[in-house]
Amino acid sequence: MKWFAYDVVPVDFNWEYLKTVRETVREIAINDAEARVHGNDVPPPDMEEFIDAWETAQEAATSAGWIGEASNDAAVFWMPVEGSFTFGFVIKQDDQESTFVISPVELPHLGVAFEYVAALDDTEGL
Repeated sequence: MKWFAYDVVPVDFNWEYLKTVRETVREIAINDAEARVHGNDVPPPDMEEFIDAWETAQEAATSAGWIGEASNDAAVFWMPVEGSFTFGFVIKQDDQESTFVISPVELPHLGVAFEYVAALDDTEGL
C-alpha cells in the first residue's frame, strides 16, 4: 500500500472527535457481523486489510520521523475517494514535537510528504 506521511506541527486539540484505531477496529467488526446477518450489499472495510494498513501506516510514519511512541491513541480519519470513503491515520509523537498524518492520498496543504510504499510479501501464497 502507498502512503503519504506528513510530519506537521503538534496538534493539541480536538482529538476527542476522532475515533482511535482500537475503536475503529471494534466498529468494523460489529458492522461486518451485522452485514453478514442482514445480507448488506455494501460491506464494511475488511478487518484484515485495515490491520495491514495500520501496520504499514506505522512504517510510513517511521519513515517520516516518528520514533514509535505516541502521547495518545492513534486516530483514524476518513475522506472521500472515488465514490467511497477511505481512511488515514494521525499519530501524536510522545515528545510533543510532531504530529504525523498518514494518508493514502496526497494532502499538499500539509507540506512535503514522505512517500512510502509497503513492500509486498513475496512468500504469500506459497
